[in-house]
Amino acid sequence: MIPYLTISILDAILNDLDYEKYLRKYTKEYLNYHLDFNLYFKTSFSPQFIKWYEVLIEGKSLGNGAIMRISPVGYLFDSENEVKKQAQLAILPSHNSIEALEASQIVVLIIYYGRIELSKRKS
Repeated sequence: MIPYLTISILDAILNDLDYEKYLRKYTKEYLNYHLDFNLYFKTSFSPQFIKWYEVLIEGKSLGNGAIMRISPVGYLFDSENEVKKQAQLAILPSHNSIEALEASQIVVLIIYYGRIELSKRKS
């Protein structure tokens, strides 16, 4: 899958932290974009995500879309608390569920710990 929404999260972080605005902006821009190979879905986004985008459903997805786009948070914030807080804010618009929140926070913490070279070995 093309990382449009990962880039939207990065763009939001670099600008004004309005994650929903950038998720919608990139979805609108790439909604009808088709690659030269068959995607799993008929569009670049899942049917549930498109329903959220079109404001037909509330964003309570349990799918993996939240963790697929969250990586910039682990790279660009500098404390565990800030990484976890920003992960929550970034997924909240379309994935407002405890499962998505927990999975996203695990992913961003792994990225953050790798970036700061935290070892799992005890000193």
